[in-house]
Amino acid sequence: MEIRKSEIANEVARLCKERGITQYELAKRSQLQESSVRNMFQKGTTPTYRTLSAICGGLGITVPQFFTGSSFLEKLPPEEKELMTIYLKLDEKDRSRLLSYARRIFKQNEKETTL
Repeated sequence: MEIRKSEIANEVARLCKERGITQYELAKRSQLQESSVRNMFQKGTTPTYRTLSAICGGLGITVPQFFTGSSFLEKLPPEEKELMTIYLKLDEKDRSRLLSYARRIFKQNEKETTL
């Protein structure tokens, strides 16, 4: 999926405006440094998954909701769009288990490729 840096910042800005939240308020709600949030908007820096997850928490949504509530889902290839649709139907417990499993697989693959 090809997402430009500014698209994430634009979507966060749209959600903040929709909720009446300033950058400062978003940083406080997300428990992030104000400079991290400001840099995303002003410099177009791409947030890490952890930062985006915190921002989504500050906005009262999950990361999957962030991507499906915008135009991002439409940019996915059909196979990835299908996987994301299935993922979104899972309850929070099953999502958490799936992500834990995926992390273990990625770590295992990283170890195997460095040997």
